[in-house]
Amino acid sequence: MVDRLMGIGRREERGFEEAAPSLTMKMLEDAFAKREATVMPAAAFLAGRCQPEAPELQGKLTALLDKFLKSLPVDNLDIMAASYIEAAMSLALRGEPDEARIALIPLITNYASSTTRSYLAAFYLAQLGDPSGYAVMLEALRDPNEHTRLMAVRHLIGFKPYDGRTVQGKVVDIRVELVQSLKDQLSYVRVEVPNLLAEAGVDGLEEILLPVANNDTDPDVRQASRDIIEALP
Repeated sequence: MVDRLMGIGRREERGFEEAAPSLTMKMLEDAFAKREATVMPAAAFLAGRCQPEAPELQGKLTALLDKFLKSLPVDNLDIMAASYIEAAMSLALRGEPDEARIALIPLITNYASSTTRSYLAAFYLAQLGDPSGYAVMLEALRDPNEHTRLMAVRHLIGFKPYDGRTVQGKVVDIRVELVQSLKDQLSYVRVEVPNLLAEAGVDGLEEILLPVANNDTDPDVRQASRDIIEALP
C-alpha cells in the first residue's frame, strides 16, 4: 500500500530486494490534499493501519479521515468510492467505529444507485459487528461484472461469524454461496473458490471439490481443487 501511495509499481516487478519507502505523515497529508483517485484508496487504507511515532499525530490522523469523509457526497461518490470506504474503516480502526458505521450504512441501504464497491462496505460493516449488508454481498456475487463477482467471493468470508443467522429475511450460508461460485461462467472467478472454501472451514471439501478437480473445463481450476484435496488430513 505504501508503494501504491508513492505511485510505485508492484514490488515483484521491480524486485523484492528493494525496500518499500517508510510511511510519513507528510505522505498521507499530501495524498489527502491532492485527492488523486489512483492513490487515495491506499492513503485512506494506511491512515487507519499505522502507528505514528509522535502521539500528537494520532488525533491528527483521525481528524484527517473525518474531514475527508464529510467532504464527499455519499450519494454520488463515483471514482472516490473506494477511498471513502477505506477512510471509513480506517476511522473505525482509529477508535471511531460508530462514525464509521454511519458513513458506511448509506452504501448498503441504497445499493443500486451507490457504487459497485458496496460489497466492500458490507464486508467492513460485518467486521464492525453489523451484518446488515449481506443482501448487498449476495447482489455482488451475482453481478454481471466478473471483477465484482470475484471481489464479492473474496470478501464473503467476512460474514462467516454470522453463518446460519437470518439477516433481513436471508439466511447467511457461506457454504452454499461459495459452492455456487464454483459454477461461475468464468474461470477467473472459479479458480479462487477452492482455497476460499478451505479458508472458510467448509465441511465436506473433498466431496465438493472432487467433481471440480476431475471435470472443470479449466486446468487451473482443476489444479486448485486438487491442491486443496491433497492438503486435507
